[in-house]
Amino acid sequence: MTSVFFHGAQWDLPWLNRIFPGTHKHPDRPDVVVNDFSEFWALILACEIGPP
Repeated sequence: MTSVFFHGAQWDLPWLNRIFPGTHKHPDRPDVVVNDFSEFWALILACEIGPP
């Protein structure tokens, strides 16, 4: 399973690090961050096809 965070709000990197700190107390972080549906679709296609 891959966790995906849809980043439609376009927050900057410091804000993403604040809401997903990756600390011992709050270890959860998304595996991938996508900014729009085209990036999400490209991710899906890449997973279906596999590595080159």
